Amino acid sequence: MAHIKFIDTVVRNLPASTKGQTIYWAVGLSGLGVRVGVSGRKSFISKISFQSKDRIVTHGKYPEIGIKEAIERHHALLDRAARGLSFEAEEKVHVENIELLGRAYFERRQIAGFKDVGNQRGIFEKNVVPFLGKKDPSEIRPKHIRECLHRTLERIKADRPDIEGAGLSHIRHLQVVLRGFFKWLVSEEIIDMNPALSVETVGVARVRERVLTPVEIWRFWRAIDLTGLDNHVVNALRFMLATGQRAKEVRSLRWADLDLREKVWQISAGTAKNKRMHRVPLNDLAFKIIHDSRPSSYVRLQSDVYVFGATKSLSERTLSKALLRKRKEIGIEDFTPHDLRRTAATMITAVGLPSLYASLLLNHAQQGITNRVYVHYSYDFEKKK
Repeated sequence: MAHIKFIDTVVRNLPASTKGQTIYWAVGLSGLGVRVGVSGRKSFISKISFQSKDRIVTHGKYPEIGIKEAIERHHALLDRAARGLSFEAEEKVHVENIELLGRAYFERRQIAGFKDVGNQRGIFEKNVVPFLGKKDPSEIRPKHIRECLHRTLERIKADRPDIEGAGLSHIRHLQVVLRGFFKWLVSEEIIDMNPALSVETVGVARVRERVLTPVEIWRFWRAIDLTGLDNHVVNALRFMLATGQRAKEVRSLRWADLDLREKVWQISAGTAKNKRMHRVPLNDLAFKIIHDSRPSSYVRLQSDVYVFGATKSLSERTLSKALLRKRKEIGIEDFTPHDLRRTAATMITAVGLPSLYASLLLNHAQQGITNRVYVHYSYDFEKKK
């Protein structure tokens, strides 16, 4: 255990760690130290005994925080601990914990225009924050990542015991989020190594191929009215099948996105998953759903109102939770909102149209540099067909 004089010339000249992180403790200041990583980054820390448990608090990076300020913060924590007072408030301010860094990470990704930020933030907050949120990122090891994955998988399996392979796809998404988050921490020089990289994949995700049969389609359309679900939820689910679009895009549909004269729904690049504008022709079923959803008080000045949610859109899990609760009443087993989109695509090819037409209607990204960069034709003819 290395001890040093806590003066600027000594701290400034501390060498980078050869492996992992090295902590140098201050002579004459019990529990105050400086942590040095393999990149040479230095952070002041305090090791405080509180309620018979040692707590590590990170004060901040050197030289952004000077030695004098680090000593003052250390003494303030010692004083609170001696009086039996919790110093969680100080921890939230000074500790670079996983929860606070996660907020900064997703805010930056959103500003930078990355897609699917909302979904990834939700995965992080639900699965990572409860287990790792209060930890200093330097404390995280591969075993913590592995345990987080297994706990999440066990929770999902307990919630959905009747579904084979439940949670495996979610776990793969969680691993992507964790690897990206810790990669960002490395790039910000907050940690030196990504603990999520060496963690093996937990299970193999099952590729879902569920498609409703014609009888199940009839049963869904007829029975969902009798379940007592809110009209916005019923209409949104029917609209997914009638148009083949994603749940997020249906939930985000505004009256201003519709050209009711031409019977076209234009999905903006900001809303679309692949960040490409998409025009969706509205067939007779879709148009009737729109008509039934339109409030009698609607005027053009209220065009920011959501079609399936009045002044705000339906929440992310509303549709899936509704089906999970009511699918026995509908009479269809193992049935999710995304199965409606897959069913619509399957029926397009079942009536003899090329699979390209289904791909265009679903707004799947077309491969090749020509399609990605040069072709901006909206394919309205093919989609209407």
